[in-house]
Amino acid sequence: PQPLVDHLAAVAPSAGGSVNAQLQLLRRQRTGTALVVVTGVLDPADLPIALPLRRRFQRLLVVSVTPEPSATPAQAGLHLLAGATGEELAGRWNLEALR
Repeated sequence: PQPLVDHLAAVAPSAGGSVNAQLQLLRRQRTGTALVVVTGVLDPADLPIALPLRRRFQRLLVVSVTPEPSATPAQAGLHLLAGATGEELAGRWNLEALR
């Protein structure tokens, strides 16, 4: 796991990035056990794009790092974690792991 942790530690935000574009790419990839999408402020319009991936992955989790977590409509088969700080998200991640 160390090489993966090292790789993830170097991840940086991309101003030109698009959650929508990345989710579209994943539709053409092989299936897996879990998909975790980490993003900044989440546009609720992006969630329906993620839902078809639920058939390809056993677990689908979206983590939104945002200064003001907003109420986002629940989507069947998709778990959403939102928080303003790493500590807040870590706590929610730990609670999600218990489900």
